[in-house]
Amino acid sequence: MCQSNGKHLLTTVTTLLGLTLFSISANVLSATAKNVGGEFGLSEALFVKWTMPVQFLGFVALCFLGGMASDRFGKRITLFLSCILMSIGSIVWVLAPNLSVLYVGALLVGMSGGVMEAVCCAGLTDLHPTKNKLFMNLSQVFYCLGAISVGALVGMLLERNVAWRTFYVVMALFGMLLAVCFALSRFPKKDSEALTKTGEDGMNMAAKLFPKVWLPAVAVFLYVYGETALYAFGPNYLKQLGASDEVSTTSIAVFWFFVVIGRIVCSFLPQKQTYEFVIAGMFLLSCCAACCQTLVTGWIGGMSLIALNGLGCSGIWPLLVSMVATRNFEYSGTATGIVIGIGALACIFSPLTLGSMFDLGHTTCAFLLLGISFLLGALCTIGTYFQYRRLGPR
Repeated sequence: MCQSNGKHLLTTVTTLLGLTLFSISANVLSATAKNVGGEFGLSEALFVKWTMPVQFLGFVALCFLGGMASDRFGKRITLFLSCILMSIGSIVWVLAPNLSVLYVGALLVGMSGGVMEAVCCAGLTDLHPTKNKLFMNLSQVFYCLGAISVGALVGMLLERNVAWRTFYVVMALFGMLLAVCFALSRFPKKDSEALTKTGEDGMNMAAKLFPKVWLPAVAVFLYVYGETALYAFGPNYLKQLGASDEVSTTSIAVFWFFVVIGRIVCSFLPQKQTYEFVIAGMFLLSCCAACCQTLVTGWIGGMSLIALNGLGCSGIWPLLVSMVATRNFEYSGTATGIVIGIGALACIFSPLTLGSMFDLGHTTCAFLLLGISFLLGALCTIGTYFQYRRLGPR
């Protein structure tokens, strides 16, 4: 019994740290963008505009496939291989002599991140089915810890002439450590692992689940569209308002710090409650904070509204994903893979549509677009409420 409890604890902690590693991989790109872009001849905003979509192209592809693979082969082996892939991708970044090779590393890191995001979230639901809302929010606290550490440390260390490649060396080592931990972990075995014999069966199950999850998936897309812009272009935006390099990079930590506060609060929400109204309220708060950026004239006001956006964004993602995983428990990996994968498409579209706006200083248009995105997310969430009651659990 003690050994079983120890394995359960190890698996839970390792899964939470998997999300921390993914967070570091997603945020270190924008935190180091000025230095990396400068080395390869691109401005900070343009480097993010082109490199982030490449990274998240891999993320989207492996979100879908990783979720299905975890339902078929098990979550332990899927996450083990994902950690190995993260280390390989990080090493490619370290050794990259030009942008072409660096993009290969970005693609590999993104592929690993896609598996980790989808499968870790589904794995926590499997490990704690009666407390998944608590653990989904806790998982996002671990995600935010990775983002905060990047935002707080990277700017400070870069100012002290620490090479940007050092951060990818740390990621590679962290990935290998988690690979060992996942090798020793144990997830509950589910019927889907025995029933799903072929890749075609997995695709059929995804097709059956899609009508039940497409609307929350669109809501996640609209949320991620805004969230990505806030942490990816926040530093660039604050520099335009007069902030120093170190202060502007700290905006990443500020944003995620307030996300953590909100997610800790959300973790105390009752397990059995209506998700949609809380999520819609957070979307509307995020909408107001984004639109108010159009009135800002100094970096302190900009930073304050970024913090408010962090509070508004805090519970949206974990509550949406928790809702989907709970309502499709037996195939949680496939269901969360669909929703997170569609949502992650926004990590591609957000830099491509907003990168030039921030680079040219058209921040008013950018933040109005973000406000519209959050407003539409609220409407999709309310639509999910009526869709679920019409379809019902099946």
